[in-house]
Amino acid sequence: MNFGLKHIEHFILVARELHYRRAAELADVPQPAISRSVQFLENELGVELLARNNRTVKLTDAGKKFLEGCIQYTHKMSNTIEQTQSIGALQNDAIRIGYTSFAMRSQLPQLLGQFNKKYPDIVTVPIHLNTTEQLEQLKNKKLDACFITKPAHAIDAEYFNIHEEETCVVVNDKHPIAQRDSVAMAELKNENIIIATEEDHMRFHQNVRSLCTQAGVKSKNIKLTTSKLGALGLVANDSAITFSSKGCPTPNQYGLKSIPVSDDAAALKTVMAWNPDDQSETQRVFLQFFKDALNNDGL
Repeated sequence: MNFGLKHIEHFILVARELHYRRAAELADVPQPAISRSVQFLENELGVELLARNNRTVKLTDAGKKFLEGCIQYTHKMSNTIEQTQSIGALQNDAIRIGYTSFAMRSQLPQLLGQFNKKYPDIVTVPIHLNTTEQLEQLKNKKLDACFITKPAHAIDAEYFNIHEEETCVVVNDKHPIAQRDSVAMAELKNENIIIATEEDHMRFHQNVRSLCTQAGVKSKNIKLTTSKLGALGLVANDSAITFSSKGCPTPNQYGLKSIPVSDDAAALKTVMAWNPDDQSETQRVFLQFFKDALNNDGL
């Protein structure tokens, strides 16, 4: 196979947008370049990935399967690049920072920018990892600070809260609850539920499973998929409902509505965690900056 990362990235954009022009705008390339990438992939694989006509673009079954693998591949490649760069940064005065996707929807990007501006001689090396991986690397002193989705179990580190995000149920816009301002999990116990178990959002889907169990949803009514797009497709044809965080937009072309879940346990918290032992001066500076910026005196 002769295709590369560029072809895969172009395909992912088309698969997510289901629109060639919008995909080209996001990639900042001419539309024919996007079309050539998709056609090249289809020729190399010998299958049709996208069914298109003059009005619509849809993923084929083969396209859905290929998309799942492409997303996993790009995530792993991104993590590999970040971790490789972190090894080089160890030669400098650097702070190795773990983060989840949820953390990047908090104040974290803005605060990191402010820290870099105030302390230009300290290199910050962000590394994208899930919560479990971050806590393991923090324990083994491979990370200096973690920005994680708070797990249900106790954290063997010091931490404070920096962000809280609502969980929403995603339904077809014709669903009876589509016009509601909020909904309790107990009202969903007889629904068919599909949960996207993407590795990037591990803590989120674990929390959703816990909410379903507490609400009395029967196991036979819960289906799992590794593709969020696949889950949204089933919701769009009113075969099931799914869940998403409030800060994660759902594609408008699917005709979906997001309604906040009112249960207290539905809110996901992002916390900053660190190991208080044997801190360097650079680590102390970083920690103090975030404590001051977030006006959080208690731990």
